[in-house]
Amino acid sequence: MKIIPNKYEEESNWHKWVKFVYSHGNKLSLVFLRRLAALARDLNHVMNGSYGYRPIEETQRLYNTDLKANGGKPSGKVALPGTSWHEHHLAIDLSGTYDNYWRNLSNSQWMNKSRLKCPDLNKYGLVLPLNKVDYPKAPEWWHLQPIETAIGIDKDKRKNFLDADDLVYGKNTMTVKQFQAAMKSIGLYTGALDDSPGALTRAAAKKIMPLLHQILGTDYQTAEEVIRAAQASPQFWIDRLKTVTYLDAYTMNIVNKMKGLR
Repeated sequence: MKIIPNKYEEESNWHKWVKFVYSHGNKLSLVFLRRLAALARDLNHVMNGSYGYRPIEETQRLYNTDLKANGGKPSGKVALPGTSWHEHHLAIDLSGTYDNYWRNLSNSQWMNKSRLKCPDLNKYGLVLPLNKVDYPKAPEWWHLQPIETAIGIDKDKRKNFLDADDLVYGKNTMTVKQFQAAMKSIGLYTGALDDSPGALTRAAAKKIMPLLHQILGTDYQTAEEVIRAAQASPQFWIDRLKTVTYLDAYTMNIVNKMKGLR
């Protein structure tokens, strides 16, 4: 896993704080989305009108337009198709047309600092790589990436940068909209397919959880069943240390409380 969860500030309800122009824009690293949401939450300003994931066909279209506008030569302002971090689920462009909040903030507090010397972003595991210090020839105030992508990654290696266990929303996870559609098909959800985890969506999730636990064999009813399962299948729980928020902290809290009891 390259983009480590819970290493920096995160907000799990990222749908509330990060909004995209296109429906496929949210197909980004889930941890990255949560970091962005934490920044927006703490500043109490939604990232409206954002551009996230971009298929290679869109990069090619932008690149061709750039070539045409510059006499057949690339300006350097558009990534070579196949090398854009947007294509690989690890970049977002903030909006400068929805309102001026993010533009003003970036230009006044982020743009004049090197990517790894901007604590206002780095505390959230984020960087502004194309700033005026590190990339003065074509700075971009709007472009954010995870801090793990800040340095030392060749363009030809970006495609395979993420590991198999890095969660990408809508790729190796079910989207909220997909869940809503599935629940609607079996009568457990009656709301709109809006990709938003509202009250009706949460109610459907609560209804389906007992069945999912039965299918997975994790419908433990007693502490003894949990302990027996942990001893018989330790890898099951070890794997979930990477995906279940605070499981490691809860586990160590139990251990600390038991010190001296044995």
